[in-house]
Amino acid sequence: MRRKKNVTCTINNFDDDIGTLNSGLLKFNQSKITQTTEQFEKLSQTTKSEKKLFKTVKKLSGR
Repeated sequence: MRRKKNVTCTINNFDDDIGTLNSGLLKFNQSKITQTTEQFEKLSQTTKSEKKLFKTVKKLSGR
């Protein structure tokens, strides 16, 4: 049976690396939120135009 060895390592500038990682994640999340918001706005515009079209068709069909 092999014994596990304890490995230790030192990370230099740990706070800076975490800060960089966090700002990268923040930018990524913000861009995702923006994309999702834009998609939602397009979708709601489509829904509005579909409702308008449905109302028009309803009027024209005499219902």
